[in-house]
Amino acid sequence: MLALAIAATLLIGVTGYTADKVALSCSGTAHHVFWSLKGERNEENYPYQDSLTIDLDGLVVIWGSDIYPITEIEENLITFKGEAVDPREGAPPVTWNHYTLGVMDRITGDLSLTQNDKCEVLGLSHKTTFDLHCKPVKPLTQVP
Repeated sequence: MLALAIAATLLIGVTGYTADKVALSCSGTAHHVFWSLKGERNEENYPYQDSLTIDLDGLVVIWGSDIYPITEIEENLITFKGEAVDPREGAPPVTWNHYTLGVMDRITGDLSLTQNDKCEVLGLSHKTTFDLHCKPVKPLTQVP
């Protein structure tokens, strides 16, 4: 019964939001792998919590400051993927490219997300795999 309530919420939105956008709070674990062209490698697992917004009308998922197109909606699954560019100032200025693939189960709220980050100038790469469970965020009550 709970799964049905979550599914209905994900499909029709949360009270206070437009029906086409759903804000979700997600928590679980992240597995991070770092490596360099010099052969350095480091791995770690850690708890992770974040939020994302699914915009079914706009067919995008907003995760942090990045926006990814929804590429497939099939039965209970929403798939999104894409690339985001993150220029950073510094000496030297560098650009990180984020390649992201996410699959969310609309019934259970489970989200499997992989992000590959690469910086050509520094010769560095990161891969983070997230196993998260998401639930709708209750909107804040507006103060008159």
